Amino acid sequence: MEARFSLDSETLNQLAKELAEAIRPILAGETLSPLMTIDELAEFLKVDKGWIYDRTRNKEDGIPHVKVGKYVRFNLNEVLNWLKSQD
Repeated sequence: MEARFSLDSETLNQLAKELAEAIRPILAGETLSPLMTIDELAEFLKVDKGWIYDRTRNKEDGIPHVKVGKYVRFNLNEVLNWLKSQD
């Protein structure tokens, strides 16, 4: 059975306004790539975390990363560019 609900026009207009504001940076190409954890990157790339750890140890040509305190984080765009350059 399909769930049905209705919104009054004021609520619908507010939601549309908020959605437009949320996607404006995406459409303009202004979004920042969030920093990913090792777990998130491993899941995204479908690789073992050990593979990522091994590549963070090589500072000269290893996988790009930043340290945030004691934590290692990865910018997905930089990682994808790095992967493309590994051919």
